[in-house]
Amino acid sequence: CICKVLVNSSPVLSIADNTVRPLGPMPNMAAQVPSDFSAILGDKLPHSLYFLMMSGVISRKLPQALARAEWIDKSPPLVDTVEFRSLITDLQDYRQRALGLIARNLNQHFAKRSIVCTAHWEPQPGSAEAFRSQQRVIYPKRIKRGLRWRITADALQAEMARQGVDKVDLKFCL
Repeated sequence: CICKVLVNSSPVLSIADNTVRPLGPMPNMAAQVPSDFSAILGDKLPHSLYFLMMSGVISRKLPQALARAEWIDKSPPLVDTVEFRSLITDLQDYRQRALGLIARNLNQHFAKRSIVCTAHWEPQPGSAEAFRSQQRVIYPKRIKRGLRWRITADALQAEMARQGVDKVDLKFCL
């Protein structure tokens, strides 16, 4: 039974050695984890990612999408509109970038993983309707160049000339 496995083998962050372990019957005993446990919770992620998630630095949605290979938006809004549904599909590029930022520090199979996106109005993965319908699949986007923190004097002068200003202030930075 999936419920029994989740209750007996839930992943717990051990503060003593900063590792994620299954919840055992006794604190000093290791729990017996089923061999197909990854089919329920997804692939195991690095301990540092669990630590960031437990600390509240990143949302649970990103690691969950990488581990389970599915992104499910199952909570409908109070008023379901065409604009809201359009927003959910327009978020695809941002989700790919966020997944790419995390996946670039993980094992390569996470960076190449296909993730099925499902919204509350679409059939859930694994159902018969999902096989007949067109599924939205995203991949973590590989970001080649991020924000550059080393700003040279020449680059600063060029940007000041482009904006037509002679001093650096908050308006210049925005």
